[in-house]
Amino acid sequence: MLDRQTEIIAHFIGAFNQTTEAYVARQEYDAFRALQASTPAPGVLLSVTVNVDSNYLLGDFDPSLQLRLPLAPPPGAPWLPFVDDYQLRDIAPPGLPPGQFAIPPYDFPPVPVPFQVFLGMAPPSSVLHITSQINTLNDHDVLYDKPFMMPAELMDEYGPEASASKLMALADYADALTVSTAPVGTTIEAQTETLMAQIDALDPEAVPGGATAAMFRSETIFAAPTNTDAEDEAGAGASDPDTMTEPENESLEDGEASSPLPPAFSGQVVFDGQLMDEMPETLTLRLEARDPSEDEDAPFGEGVVEVEIDGIGGEDGAAGLVQSPDMPVDPAGLALEIVQSLSTGNNLLLNQSQAVHDWLDAPVIAVGGSMTSLSVISQVNVLRDVDMKLGLGHHGTGNSAGGNGLGNAEGYDPLASQAHNIAVYTQEANPANFLNLVMPAGSSLIAMTAIRGDLIIDNHTTQVNAVSDGDLVSFEFGSYSAEIVMGDNSTVNLQLLLEIGSQFDLIMIGGNMYEIAQLEQINVLLDDDLVMSGSGGVGHGGAGHVSSEDNLLWNEAHLTKVGIDQYMEMDAQYQSVLDQLAKIYGGLGPNAGEDHSMPPGAAFEAVEGLLGDELLGGQMALRVLYIEGDLVIRDNFTQINILDDADLISIDGPGEFGVEAGGNTLGNVASLTVAGVDSTIMAADGVYSDAVIWQAGMMDDGSGDPLGPTSSSEGALASEAVAFLADGMIENTPNYDDEEFQVHPGSHGGSGSLDALHTVLA
Repeated sequence: MLDRQTEIIAHFIGAFNQTTEAYVARQEYDAFRALQASTPAPGVLLSVTVNVDSNYLLGDFDPSLQLRLPLAPPPGAPWLPFVDDYQLRDIAPPGLPPGQFAIPPYDFPPVPVPFQVFLGMAPPSSVLHITSQINTLNDHDVLYDKPFMMPAELMDEYGPEASASKLMALADYADALTVSTAPVGTTIEAQTETLMAQIDALDPEAVPGGATAAMFRSETIFAAPTNTDAEDEAGAGASDPDTMTEPENESLEDGEASSPLPPAFSGQVVFDGQLMDEMPETLTLRLEARDPSEDEDAPFGEGVVEVEIDGIGGEDGAAGLVQSPDMPVDPAGLALEIVQSLSTGNNLLLNQSQAVHDWLDAPVIAVGGSMTSLSVISQVNVLRDVDMKLGLGHHGTGNSAGGNGLGNAEGYDPLASQAHNIAVYTQEANPANFLNLVMPAGSSLIAMTAIRGDLIIDNHTTQVNAVSDGDLVSFEFGSYSAEIVMGDNSTVNLQLLLEIGSQFDLIMIGGNMYEIAQLEQINVLLDDDLVMSGSGGVGHGGAGHVSSEDNLLWNEAHLTKVGIDQYMEMDAQYQSVLDQLAKIYGGLGPNAGEDHSMPPGAAFEAVEGLLGDELLGGQMALRVLYIEGDLVIRDNFTQINILDDADLISIDGPGEFGVEAGGNTLGNVASLTVAGVDSTIMAADGVYSDAVIWQAGMMDDGSGDPLGPTSSSEGALASEAVAFLADGMIENTPNYDDEEFQVHPGSHGGSGSLDALHTVLA
């Protein structure tokens, strides 16, 4: 507290400061008000002159419009007739007064003159589409709360190095069985030669030991006219029993093949080498069971009924649940149920692709060279599931060699693994839709465009799922509920592709025509599980139910061709037009014309002779495309699933426990639709058409040693993907003698060092 004198002085100082601040504010305020009241005069507007000078000027180009009238005719020159009443009232040539530039006072009778119209069109574009979808996953989980003791004699068979070696062998096996697609960048000539050699080498009876295969083939050879011996065989391949496998021969002998195409290429389902009428829904049901819909109502418990509530709560017809209070209560139902389970499988690897393209086609195609059409569906499933269960009171479902499908035994366990190949090849008619213009009598129209080179429609799709899910578990359940999930991985590749182009009435090709549609699907699964429990098979008195099978390998391919092609000898008139066009464009030079789209007048005159041709429906209006080089239409689809689910499990407990080490799903689903119109194709050097469905599979149950062949495939993509996984498996090989694994279990099998999140939270 201040004394009286100090307080007076402080008060005086404060009052002085306040007075000083007020006067200073008044002085500044007056200056501000004076400045605000004054209105400043606007300044001079900024005026800038911009001069632009460029060294790059347009030469010989004047966008202005100029009206240039002819000079006055000489005296005595006759008037020229006009076809309309067009007059220039205010503009006249020099020497004539305004308004005198008119039609003479006489009319000419109308004379119908047939007119011919030649139009240029924009050329169709080439298209190149490449999709590469690759998922790689390493999920090597380690769970332990007791020492893991692996018998030394089993290390060479179930250890990580052994698993990597077996997976590589399985991949080589798959590469040896498949018809591989060509890598991106392969020329069409090289792929055609290699693919034809692969098709000729296919033999269901010559597959490696332990595998089974089925083959369907429809081959058509329409040779050039110079080969008289081959002319007699032209077109016979589609119904020649010698070119078909046994299932097709049986269908022809029974009189079921009323179509000119074999049943396997007429829309029937080829299921593991057998013809069926309906598509199985095994994969669909499997996926729905894996992820059930939330809309499905769960069943009501005991004593719970569903009633309809009408007019209550302002809602008519609302549903409700009522539980009766008088229901007797079972004391046994109130007991706590202990559930103990371990899941190291249930992985999902799915590739799905759907592509539709309608890029280019015509009702009539004339080829100066040869025409080659190849359609191949190759499906391969390779599975090894050799499980060993030591010391278990209940051994589950046993080995999985009893599944059905290609490579499987006839009788099978419902819970055993399955491997299926499904192919559907469909050809649908689509009559041509010509331009069909209403033309005056004697008139014609030709709209034409040309490409000075090759026209390419090239689609490449690669989808790969490579997953390694080898888990190491050494665990003992206690007297509590526990649900341990170490698998349940999902890797999915999806693609939707739609390509829409243009159609013509006539396509003239100076070179060759190639059409390749190839679908390759491979599933490789290694599921060798080693499951051990306790000492003497009982441990602490409990028992385990082990299911290490129930795997599904599924390949499904749909190849649909809209528009059926027919082949005939080269017509002399069309050959003459091709020769004329080749001569015309050969003399133009490589850079003649703008964009090479507007053909010269001689090209129109060459095509004019085809107007009204019977193959062209007698049309007098045509859309024509001339390709100086080759026409290439190629679709390559590759889908590969590779899964290593070889688990090492040592489990025990005092009560009932369940182990799920299988239940994996590997699915490849592909759909390709090549749309066009019904075409007549003429090729000067002949036509070769071949369609093949190849299905193969192998399931190794450990009874033999089928993992022997090495791959002779050009692609060997499956082996490359497995090599990536195998390297990671060997590098991450655990040391079973390390002190880290020799921990002492606590009470009820618990361990203080257990990290259920695998150091994620560290």
